[in-house]
Amino acid sequence: MAGEEVYVDWRGNAVDERRRGGIRATLFLYVLFMLRSCPSSSNFSVVAYFQGTLHLDIVTSSTVIGYLVGTVLISAALMNFISDAYIKRTTAIFVFGPCAVLGYTLLALQAHFPSLHPEICEINKEPNNWLLVAASGMPFYRMQKPIGSPLTRTLEVLVISSKKRQAIVDVIELQETGRADCVHKSGITQVDETKAITRMLPIFISCLVIYLPFTLLMTLNIQVGSTMDRGVGTIQIPSASLIAIPTAFHVLMQPCYSQILTPLLRTTIGHECSITPLQRIGAGSVCGTAAACIATLVEVKRMTIVEQHGLTLTGTAVPMSVFWLVIQFFLLSIMDAASFGGLVEFIKSEAPPTMKPIAPAVQSFLAGLAAWSCCAFIQLVNRATRHGDGGRGWLDGTSFNRTRLDHFFLLLAVFELVALINYTFWARRYTRKLQRVSTVGLDEDNSRN
Repeated sequence: MAGEEVYVDWRGNAVDERRRGGIRATLFLYVLFMLRSCPSSSNFSVVAYFQGTLHLDIVTSSTVIGYLVGTVLISAALMNFISDAYIKRTTAIFVFGPCAVLGYTLLALQAHFPSLHPEICEINKEPNNWLLVAASGMPFYRMQKPIGSPLTRTLEVLVISSKKRQAIVDVIELQETGRADCVHKSGITQVDETKAITRMLPIFISCLVIYLPFTLLMTLNIQVGSTMDRGVGTIQIPSASLIAIPTAFHVLMQPCYSQILTPLLRTTIGHECSITPLQRIGAGSVCGTAAACIATLVEVKRMTIVEQHGLTLTGTAVPMSVFWLVIQFFLLSIMDAASFGGLVEFIKSEAPPTMKPIAPAVQSFLAGLAAWSCCAFIQLVNRATRHGDGGRGWLDGTSFNRTRLDHFFLLLAVFELVALINYTFWARRYTRKLQRVSTVGLDEDNSRN
């Protein structure tokens, strides 16, 4: 039956819980996550490589990063679907993990050979030993057998409902009257999953719109930081290392949220989860709007300094500290931790038990679609602001000293504000699972009386 969890060892034998799983197995996964996250941070920082070394213009480099980030996230969601439906999740790591190793190796080769890259750097610089760490923990893992993906079952329900509507009606009636037997339980589970996805669909679409400015703000701020004063005493911060600022904030935000903010809000609000997942997503959107507004103000100040020092036509670094970007990086980190994590919590709390494992995949898929949408957004805005064939768009060229990035950031702030209003509209109309259960129970009591 769909949803029944069966665990085996890596040989496929029945698992001994005293020897498999537990803390020993999770230690390997923690190290795997940390080592895997190291090269993943280059997904954003590689924008400095595109613009500074390959001399791509602003729009092209930002678009390439959008495609890169979107492809990585959507591929992760696709792998989640395959691992749930056809192969074990641990097996998926070792089947698709070499693809990541191959990708970073090709990038290192391109940076190494003079014919492909004018500057020489060390080959195999990316830490690819994470796959070996994961493999060393195989004797300790407890693996779940594939039980099928709820997305597949949802598609089956939609196809059946379009061809034979009465079959779905019969299953729903069995569910409501409690007369379902074992033969119909699988069908009822499929209908439950489909109904859950349908209820949550407006929230998913709203989150997709909310996520859209995130990738643009991250990539553009990293590029802007490369034009500013990156000196700290005698130390010069590499432009590609600016991604460490939001990453450090994100790492600090997680324990602060769970150990400080959550107990404080639980005491103040009285809700068992301190704030609901929908409120958490909304708070992240507010931070995203604030980050876009602050980015606009910082860019206005930077362009004022550019004009005062006559740097419009030069590539000279702007005498303005890169730490002016810290506040917006901090807000984007809060948005990342709040909105992205809130969506995962929302799915796990509202979806049927069989759908909870796909929560990270849904979040990854929506974030990937948002990153792809960024590519179309930046292209459309730049074309719309050219004012004819001979005009310059807001982001044309390779120098940020000649762009109207302040106008673009302001547009992103307005866009995020509209997205927040749209999300609030749907979130206020969404009925949470606990409220639906309470309403059904009250109706049953009234009918009995």
